[in-house]
Amino acid sequence: MNTLRQLPILPIWVNPQHLVSTAEHILVGHGVKALGVLDGNRLVGTISLLEIANVDSAHATVGEHLRALGRVLEAS
Repeated sequence: MNTLRQLPILPIWVNPQHLVSTAEHILVGHGVKALGVLDGNRLVGTISLLEIANVDSAHATVGEHLRALGRVLEAS
């Protein structure tokens, strides 16, 4: 049986204070569907192009548009 730790996950993220334009640049540049949003060392949500599709990305922050976590699983 595989674990979450074995998944090929890129170590990229944004924090709630980042601009939405930064998240958009990372999402498109890395070709990923979603980014984790970390507040310090704590995962607080995710952000994807779906959440920011109609947002003024130059002025809005990630924290205003993130999707809160529904469930957190252990890596093992």
